Amino acid sequence: MRRTLGWAASVWLCAFWTPAIALGQTAVGASPRTAWGAPDLGGLWDFRTMTPLQRSRELADTPTWTVEEATAYEAQTLERRTRNPLAPSSVHAAWWLDNGTELTRDRRTSLIVHPPDGRIPPMTSEALARQEAQGMGRPVRLRQSRNASAQGPEDLGVSDRCLSGFSTGPPITPSAYNNNLMVFQTQDHVVLFTEMVHEARIVPLSDGPRLPDTMRQWLGDSKGHWDGDSLVIETTNFTHKIGSFNSLGVALGSGDTLRLVER
Repeated sequence: MRRTLGWAASVWLCAFWTPAIALGQTAVGASPRTAWGAPDLGGLWDFRTMTPLQRSRELADTPTWTVEEATAYEAQTLERRTRNPLAPSSVHAAWWLDNGTELTRDRRTSLIVHPPDGRIPPMTSEALARQEAQGMGRPVRLRQSRNASAQGPEDLGVSDRCLSGFSTGPPITPSAYNNNLMVFQTQDHVVLFTEMVHEARIVPLSDGPRLPDTMRQWLGDSKGHWDGDSLVIETTNFTHKIGSFNSLGVALGSGDTLRLVER
């Protein structure tokens, strides 16, 4: 049986997981349930997708493709990957990557759904000036990937040192490989265990107290609850050592001010 689980980071990012293994048969139209009656999310999930994070500028006013357009895009992308393997200097061979072979089911032109143009908002002039002034002295959170001038491990980005994977989140975003997630579930907790960097995010399903503001963590402090059949997770208390949004090549903002809602 094939299931799809919708996952959205509040306001602007939406991704989809697809199960990597079958988890048993259920009646047509029925959602799997745990022994205690909650939606059963446990198992292995694959969140790879061909859908790009940002929408190309020429598609700014086109949030979704037609069936014909989506089919053509998938075919062209697969053909381009075959025709243009990675350069010899690349770390990974083309056959080793796992970018996904199809778009999301709703045929969106980007995972970002807000702002309406499907793109990460541009940096402000103040932020650009600050970045230029910092040069190679930029904070670690903004050196997400390699630093050619690194004199030691402290000069490398957080993903190079495997302190935080560029796709592990929060929020979890598709990448070129390791797009796998294992979910463990009890009545009181959900655990999200990503293949990338093997991060295990433990999410209490309770109204217990949050960490004090002075306690900051790489994965933040998560609390979850059920909204009907949807799991909603709110996370705060991120460390300033990460960005408020991270991808393979860039980290923006500061986790210190991040409040993340995932659904």
